[in-house]
Parts: sequence; structure tokens; C-alpha cells
Amino acid sequence: MNQIIDPKVSSLQAELLLAEGLRKSYGPRQALQGLSFSLKAGRVLGFLGPNGAGKTTSIRILTTMLEPESGYFIVDGIGSEYPEKIRRKIGVLPENMGFPKQMTGIEYLTYFGQLYGRKKEDAKAYGLKLLEEVGMQQRGKSLIGSYSHGMRQRIGIARALVNNPVSSSSTSPPWAWTRAASKSCWPWYSGLPGSVALALFYAAISYQRSKASAMM
Repeated sequence: MNQIIDPKVSSLQAELLLAEGLRKSYGPRQALQGLSFSLKAGRVLGFLGPNGAGKTTSIRILTTMLEPESGYFIVDGIGSEYPEKIRRKIGVLPENMGFPKQMTGIEYLTYFGQLYGRKKEDAKAYGLKLLEEVGMQQRGKSLIGSYSHGMRQRIGIARALVNNPVSSSSTSPPWAWTRAASKSCWPWYSGLPGSVALALFYAAISYQRSKASAMM
């Protein structure tokens, strides 16, 4: 699994995400073999590899869904032995998200804001701000079931940011977004706040297909 690192940020910035020697096996098959990396604030790091390279296992470990067999990771100074504290610090954007079709966009974001401890009024106000940031302010009161694929991508990005994460992980690379989602959300990725780190996990085949499509 190859690592692609954006080098533009000074090495003087603090590391927000650190992984050391992460390993995980499923029976006799070793899915992750000693993953180690560090990610500073304001940087984007990409993990590029074929199916079976350990990308999904990595993101599940780093988002506390799985425990590694060995190794550890640290998020903003919090060790992996404190998963509940880490969950309050991270965001995640999977490639395929299940959305409640019967809820509106703002109801969805307000609900998750309340799960993270915000009062309802504050959660709704921040949800409206996120909708504006991803270009969805005109559809916030519409049912998610009426959203296009690109709109669901954008509401997913807003959901990943609802708790002001210091570290965000995604299996949905920017080149897989629709044109509308890319136009609305890429400025946030490319102008990543200096207090946030972003890790992207995606398959090499999706990258190659994207390059081929762009050349056609």
C-alpha cells in the first residue's frame, strides 16, 4: 500500500494523527502488516493500494471500529486505549453511507450534532453552516430520499465535519465525486484548515479508471 503525502505544510506543525506498527489478521490471512505513519495538522495523506491491501482494515482501526492485534495510534494526543475520547475528535466519510430517506438534510445534521453533545438550537445552527459550506443550503429542508447521488456525497461530507474533527478519514476520494460535489467541496479539501488532518484510503483501480476517464 503506497502513501501519497502533500508536502506543502511545514514540518514544525504538530502531529495530529500517529500510527505505529498496526497489525491485524483474519484467521491465517494477514490484512495489515505493521502500518506506521504520522500526519501533521493541515496535511492530506493518501493510501493507495489494490483490493486486499488493508485500506478498509486501516480505516476501521483508526476510527476505533476494530482493535489492532499489535501497535497503537494517537489522535491529537489521545491514545488508542481511549476509543470513546477519540470518537469525539474524528470524522469519517465512507464511500457508501446509509442515509435515512425520511429525514431532511438539516434534521440529519442536527441529529448528529446532538449526539456529539450540542444543544438542539446550536446543532441546527451549525448544521445550516455546514450545508452552506457544501453548497446545499437550498436543499436543507428537502428529504434526503429526494437527493441525487452528488447531493448525498455532499451531505456525507457535512456529516463528517459535524463534530469539528481534528482528524478526518475517508474511503471516498475526490475524483469519485460528481462534478457538482467536487465543485462545492474541493475548496474545503484543498484549503484544509490548519488545525485538521485528513487521511484518504482508496483503491488503485479507482484511481487508474479515473485517469483513463479523464483522458477520454
